Amino acid sequence: MADLPDATVVLLSAALAPVPFYDGKLPANESDIPLRYVVGYFDDGTPWAGDVAHTSDLCTYRFQLTYATKGSKASRRAVSWLRNTCRAALIDVVPDVDGWQFGPYELDLARPVEPDNDVPSSPALFAVDQFAIYGARA
Repeated sequence: MADLPDATVVLLSAALAPVPFYDGKLPANESDIPLRYVVGYFDDGTPWAGDVAHTSDLCTYRFQLTYATKGSKASRRAVSWLRNTCRAALIDVVPDVDGWQFGPYELDLARPVEPDNDVPSSPALFAVDQFAIYGARA
């Protein structure tokens, strides 16, 4: 794999298929956004030193997943299915990334299912999870 975000996108896309996973950006036209989807927002990692020499050989990555449903079938259960599918694909999984040795993905924060008032055209619900993962250069 090229990097941790790419490895994570591959894991989540496979787990969710045929539900789409978006890497940070939804389609521009609201009519092109499906009734169920997950969007991920990834940072570039925070390097840090694990030794006194201050060689940045460790890195912490954080990312957020937003689970969303819209339309007449938007429901807490639909959002929960998206969330549980992604969690099952990530929690306690150790990704394979060239040049790095990672620990497992960890769930840092979970927001409950809420109405999405930013989608005026139809009822919509969403929930958010935030994850962290720690790695060392191999």
